[in-house]
Amino acid sequence: MAKYQKDYYLKIGEVSEEYAIEPHVLRYWEKEFPSLKPKKNRSGQRVYSQQNVALIKKIKNLLYKQRYSIEGAKQVLKEEQEVADRQTNLFSTPQSDEQPMNRQDVKESIFTPIKNELEELLTLLERKETS
Repeated sequence: MAKYQKDYYLKIGEVSEEYAIEPHVLRYWEKEFPSLKPKKNRSGQRVYSQQNVALIKKIKNLLYKQRYSIEGAKQVLKEEQEVADRQTNLFSTPQSDEQPMNRQDVKESIFTPIKNELEELLTLLERKETS
């Protein structure tokens, strides 16, 4: 496996050889997976960043090892991105005058709805027992 340096890019042929994926397959994946967007160098050749290569490895795993369809793999990647976005938003610095969430606020925002729902279920169960 190639050792990456900061801002190191691989050409399509290098990625193809390194990960045993034909160049035409990589080009097809670019059309199917919008987040896979290699840059092009001055001569117009595709060059893949470390982030692109990591995504290619993930797509290859989903399609070839886990046997997802293209649509299924897209859905998995979309869900992973949504989770990552939620985590980023939960712990990001506030954009305006809102205060950052402290640990207690985070716990309350997660556990209070669950606690309330459990209390409602307990009330329903107690009512059912007495009737």
